[in-house]
Amino acid sequence: MEIISVVIFALAALVIITFKKIGQPMVLGYLVAGFLVSPYMPYMQAIGMTEHHLHDCEAFGQLGVMLIMFGLGLEFSFKKLGKMGASPIVTALFIACCMGTLGFVAGMMMGLSQINCIFLGGMLAMSSTAIIDKAFADLGLSGEPFTARVISVLILEDILAIVLLVMLSAMAQGSSDTGQIMSTIMNLGIFVAVSLIVGLLILPTFFRVLRKIMNDEMLLIVSFALLFSMAYLAEYLGFSTAFGAFIIGSILAETLEAHKIEKVTLPMKNLFGAVFFISVGMLVKVETLVEYWLPILILVLVIMAGQAVFGTIGYLIGGQTLRASFRSGFAMSQIGEFSFIIATVGVNNKAIPAELYPIIVAVAVITTFFTPYMIKWAEPAYNTVSKMLPQATVEKLNSEKKKEEKAGGSSSFFAKFWGRIFDYARAETGNLPRHCSHDIPLSEVLVIEGDLFDGKTVKQVMDMEENPYFVVGRTPDGELISLEEIPHDYKFKAGDKVRVISKKFF
Repeated sequence: MEIISVVIFALAALVIITFKKIGQPMVLGYLVAGFLVSPYMPYMQAIGMTEHHLHDCEAFGQLGVMLIMFGLGLEFSFKKLGKMGASPIVTALFIACCMGTLGFVAGMMMGLSQINCIFLGGMLAMSSTAIIDKAFADLGLSGEPFTARVISVLILEDILAIVLLVMLSAMAQGSSDTGQIMSTIMNLGIFVAVSLIVGLLILPTFFRVLRKIMNDEMLLIVSFALLFSMAYLAEYLGFSTAFGAFIIGSILAETLEAHKIEKVTLPMKNLFGAVFFISVGMLVKVETLVEYWLPILILVLVIMAGQAVFGTIGYLIGGQTLRASFRSGFAMSQIGEFSFIIATVGVNNKAIPAELYPIIVAVAVITTFFTPYMIKWAEPAYNTVSKMLPQATVEKLNSEKKKEEKAGGSSSFFAKFWGRIFDYARAETGNLPRHCSHDIPLSEVLVIEGDLFDGKTVKQVMDMEENPYFVVGRTPDGELISLEEIPHDYKFKAGDKVRVISKKFF
């Protein structure tokens, strides 16, 4: 074992303990630790650290990104995304277009050429899913309602980034092949659709058959086999490995083992996720910060102010309340991994100057550092703006009725088709909703289906010493619903059937 590995993890442990003690998010500690152990520091060079070690850390960091996206998929629901209708799509397109335009204008003001400005706009258009997810977790906000909408928009931005990458690559090579762009969009749609259909039809049955013999160790190996297989397939087809990891995670979320998979992969996700953020911190050079401080400062302010304004407006247009829009928009005030990829494509094709890459890296690290603070500053900003607006306007913008109407799902053929696919997966496994509502009236007599709970009411089941998870099965009308989808004033009837699954199966 090299002394360098010992120094990196020892210093990282010391820094994150310090940050935890002073009440700061751990992601900031990882970035600072990465900066302190970078190969550009004289004391690290003295013990033999080179850029080769940085590349090793980046390789492990990419595994961290995959695991973060995989974990995100386990908490995500494409069915819920479908129920949101066009709202996340409108929000994602609005924010990406506004931030891309703002980046282009900022580039022109800094004296860059037109092609440089286009690439800069692309780099500033996308926020980082991995960074925001980690910030939400550090701040204890992962269960908040607004975070689900933010993640939905970020996933759509990741899809948009893949298309944008193809367009910018063509421009860098002096081509504008519309056919290639349309082919990429079509291939992306086919990849997602086929993956979801095949996965949802096969994997739930696969896990159900092997449930009796599958222990935690076997589940971990099978999960990683599926993760790497999908990541490889995504990369082979020209997409990112992180996107493939997210897709397989969202498929496994529809299986009964979703909770166990999340539990057994969590330590690996935390370890390699930490390596990813440390490797990002390693990329910062003190010389870069000193030499290019002005363009770095300009771009940091453009991103933070632009996302705060356009992000808030975008979520408001998408149907969020004013308060939720502020919290969502401020959370997106950074750039991440896709910005690095776009910058790399531009440098390799000589479409942008090489010195722009370290500037973007520095901007990404600084905006990542401020992300938790921007999330915290959203509430004071909302309070300030709400005091400036007429009270009637604030009440209207915070109306839940307005939010529900705009966020309503589509009743199209495609929405119903995907609903049936997800219902099949849930019916096949008896899968559980992520969050059950406990304030639903449960005193009515119910017919219970379950090995341990036959003939009991939900109230009796909930009062048992072994408090189980449970989901609603098919109602007398034939509709498959879960507790979280039932209105709180719904009155259960004796004919309603509830399938109860004990915690011991988890």
